[in-house]
Amino acid sequence: MEHWVATIGIAFVLVTLAMAALGIGWLITGKNRLKKGCGPGKTVKKCEDEDKDEHS
Repeated sequence: MEHWVATIGIAFVLVTLAMAALGIGWLITGKNRLKKGCGPGKTVKKCEDEDKDEHS
């Protein structure tokens, strides 16, 4: 049982650190690195068009 608690604790800490890093990056750059709809199975052209719109 102790191994499960330790595993869940470590996972929680790592996820929290990852979310904090994304948040700090967003505050510094002003851009969200996660793009809605630009995951696997989506066309690259669609995502590139969205990038151009953001930079305009």
